[in-house]
Amino acid sequence: MQDLLMLRLSERCLTAINDQQRGGHIGDRCKKVTRNKSPSKEKVRAKMAKIKMNLHNNQAGREVAKKARRLSCKCHGVSGSCSSKTCWYEIPQMAVIGGALKEKYDSAQRIAYETVMKRDVETVEIKPRGRKVRETIVRDNLLYLSKSPNFCTKNMAKDIIGTTGRECNINSNGPDSCDQLCCDRGVIRTTKTVNKNSNFLVLEIIPIFQFTSKFVQISNLENCL
Repeated sequence: MQDLLMLRLSERCLTAINDQQRGGHIGDRCKKVTRNKSPSKEKVRAKMAKIKMNLHNNQAGREVAKKARRLSCKCHGVSGSCSSKTCWYEIPQMAVIGGALKEKYDSAQRIAYETVMKRDVETVEIKPRGRKVRETIVRDNLLYLSKSPNFCTKNMAKDIIGTTGRECNINSNGPDSCDQLCCDRGVIRTTKTVNKNSNFLVLEIIPIFQFTSKFVQISNLENCL
């Protein structure tokens, strides 16, 4: 509901910008759409395209949950004759729905947008990105407008700290594995040890190649290069 309201407000804002170019005034019609009192048309169009993408993805997510339902029935009658029965749909565990959404995410469809006029009002329509003329947006596909930034490499302009130095699990095949976290850059292994010559426990982190018999090995640590 909020996205639909914001879409209507964005259309009003775009109309106001067009009116301003013809000598009119924007007034408050862009106040709730953007912080900039005089936004560019392209920014408003991009916002409208993102809203339409979100509306599509919300519906696609609901379709995934709907298809994951399972029909369950309970029989009624004398001595289990099942002369009548009551049936209902059961929603599976979230892990099942999450797995189905992950598959949709991995095969998501990239889109673009174009400006169109509807009833003398300028708006935008989303469409498949690419040169295939007959390609259409699939109803239950997840959509995206732009590629995800590279989270492997540090980029403070986008508040991305990268994965250098991240601790990883070299024996894992999951999301904490060194292969995934280190983005194929490799790892540096250090050994956590206890100094046997001390009267109390002293934990040290030393490079693996400096390991000697005076240390008792406690565990290995792998960190992304």
